[in-house]
Amino acid sequence: MNGVLRLAFAAAILACGPARAWAAAPEHSVMAAVRELDALLVRKDAVGLARLLVEDFVGAIPTGEWFGRDAYVAYHCRPNEGLTSIEIAPGTTPIVRVLDDRFAVVNRRVSVTRRTPDGREQAFAVQRIEVLSRDGGRWHIVSGQGTAAGPLPPR
Repeated sequence: MNGVLRLAFAAAILACGPARAWAAAPEHSVMAAVRELDALLVRKDAVGLARLLVEDFVGAIPTGEWFGRDAYVAYHCRPNEGLTSIEIAPGTTPIVRVLDDRFAVVNRRVSVTRRTPDGREQAFAVQRIEVLSRDGGRWHIVSGQGTAAGPLPPR
């Protein structure tokens, strides 16, 4: 009987598929929210950003300036300038910590490209930290900070 139960358990796992287990892990839903943030910033989607960022959100950019939610959204949605790409830096893996299944902190290094006001493209690395909270089953961004980063130190 023990062998039959093992076989049934293995069949159930295969039927559900590893993708479901992967998607169900809170770290993956946290990173989905962070990837959504990146995409909304690049698209300059003010409505989407306002929905994803909590009302009392505080964000800081690599210059050290910080903004509340509405000013952060306005800053990142300026026409003809701003972020044009955000990608996880090669050779790095984000660190995701989920606390009490209600809060999360993501540390990551990203490669960023931005268009300057005069139309030039500027690429640089940013060390990011995002703080998220879960409300109604959906992760929202509470705070984010980017610090201009040099090359990665040898490991």
